[in-house]
Amino acid sequence: MNRTKVKLFRGFAEDHRTSMDIYSDALAKALHRWVSDRLEVSEYRPKAFRGASNADHQSNLQMRLSRYIGYPWQVVGSNANINHIVE
Repeated sequence: MNRTKVKLFRGFAEDHRTSMDIYSDALAKALHRWVSDRLEVSEYRPKAFRGASNADHQSNLQMRLSRYIGYPWQVVGSNANINHIVE
């Protein structure tokens, strides 16, 4: 039996979005625990552009460029059957 490929696309570590990290961790753990016989679960965390964070205006611009330009370029070609963005 072929398992369905599921990929969880996490947010940037530089965003420091604790609530989304907790949700992502719990979702991945539950999928691995309860349906790993039917699903092949993998995770992806994007890499932000150098200097990107939410600290100041310049780095905020870098973060936005990372999110709306860099992230899509990084995930092109995902071969999962189900892509779930946890952003």
